[in-house]
Amino acid sequence: MANNTGSRVAVGINILIGKLLSILGYSIAILGILIIIVFVSDGDYADLHIFVFVLVIPGVIMIIQGARIKRRIRRFRRYVSFIAEGMTSLDILATQTSSTKDFVTRDIQKMINKRFFTNAAIDFINNQVMMLNIPTPINAHVHDHVAPTNYQQVFKTATCSGCGATSVKEQGAVISCEYCGSPIK
Repeated sequence: MANNTGSRVAVGINILIGKLLSILGYSIAILGILIIIVFVSDGDYADLHIFVFVLVIPGVIMIIQGARIKRRIRRFRRYVSFIAEGMTSLDILATQTSSTKDFVTRDIQKMINKRFFTNAAIDFINNQVMMLNIPTPINAHVHDHVAPTNYQQVFKTATCSGCGATSVKEQGAVISCEYCGSPIK
């Protein structure tokens, strides 16, 4: 559970950083552009380059970094949904995401390093993502299953509201998502 909480915190922090970078970037860039417009309208071109280097360029860099983080979060959620369905092969993940295997491998490794995946490792020998210390994913396509016991145990497929992964759980039970740690009701 502590590892899953770490994943949720890492993803949440990155979402916050991405939003802050975007907001600050747009604000700084717009401020810089407005100042440049004022200088140009007054005919003062002498200090124009200073405002471009101090405000506009850093603002654009922040916007780009914020967008990169947002795209990484979207890719993380896609990877989680594929891995939850049992698609752990790097080749299959690359095909499903229309990316190269090298990009997917580097991307997932970055996510592991940034603690998005706290229970994962890349098995380079078998070219797959391995989830550590958790049960093997259950086929997510099974919607209702009655266990063969003296009492009836009904299982349902549930989707995590935190990352979009699907899990099979006992009806009425609350479990933690094995990928991000969010509660699944």
